Formats: sequence, C-alpha cells, structure tokens
Amino acid sequence: MVISALAERSHSQSAKQKFVPYRDSVLTWLLKDNLGGNSRTVMVATISPSADNYEETLSTLRYADRAKKIVNHAVVNEDPNAKVIRELREEVEQLRAQISQTVREHNVIFFFAIIFAIFSSVINSDSISIFLFHWNLYSMSIHHICQVGLFYINHLNSGMSAYLYRWHHISHLRY
Repeated sequence: MVISALAERSHSQSAKQKFVPYRDSVLTWLLKDNLGGNSRTVMVATISPSADNYEETLSTLRYADRAKKIVNHAVVNEDPNAKVIRELREEVEQLRAQISQTVREHNVIFFFAIIFAIFSSVINSDSISIFLFHWNLYSMSIHHICQVGLFYINHLNSGMSAYLYRWHHISHLRY
C-alpha cells in the first residue's frame, strides 16, 4: 500500500498531497524517511528459483516493481543558522577582497601618475616634491579608511556571531 502510494505520488502531479500510510507496515514505518524522503535508497529484492517459493517470489517481484517507480529527489540538509553564518562569512571575505582590490587599484593609478610626472619635462623638481607630499597624505588616508573599514567589518562579523549565538539559545528555550 505504501509503495503503491509513493509510486503514484512520484508519477502524478495532482497526487502530491496524497496521504501515505506508513503505519500500515512496520517495515515501511521504519523506512519512511528513506522511502519518501530526500535520500538515495537502494532496495534489494531476494527471490528463489524454487517452485516451493513461487508465491513469495511473485509477491517480491511485484513489490520490487512498485518500489522502482518511486522517485526521490535527494538534497543536502543544511541548518539555517549554519547557512546564514556561512553566507555572512563569505560576504565579509568579499568585502575584504574589495577593499584590498580598491587599495591596489588606487596605488597603481597613482604610481603611474608619479612616473608620468617624473618623466614629464614640464614639471620641475619643486612640483614633484609637492605632488609626492600630497601622494603620501592620500596614501595614508586611504590606508586609514581601509583600516577603519576592516575594523567595522570585523565588528559586524563578531556582532552577528553573538546575535546568532543568542538567537540559537533563545530558539531552543521555546521547545
């Protein structure tokens, strides 16, 4: 009965909500997570070539035929809290990479600007010194901004971890 209901539910779109009577058999009740769940299941049907076991063999073959019509869709079970934490850590790493990429890009741009200024015949040594002074100020400010940004990202990460920790303990108190 259970195998037939699962096979019908696998092949029919309208029968998705059909009740499956797992309690009708001890075997199907024990295997209900494997039969209708989201795991891969292998069933072995053992038959006998003896004429004495003809009815048992025929019944087993019919059962196996119905069982092979069941379609399970296996998915990985993931804790929602672990998923949120993993996504937040990935976001923190992406933000760190963006900050370091931005710093590298700005340093490269200003490096080429300095090279151009040095090799330019129009600019004298005083203007190069002024330019380098402003470049040093700019570099220090970019470095400071990046440090502050990393501090806030780390603070956000630790705050979110503490929040999730508290939420996890509060949610367990409800049950």
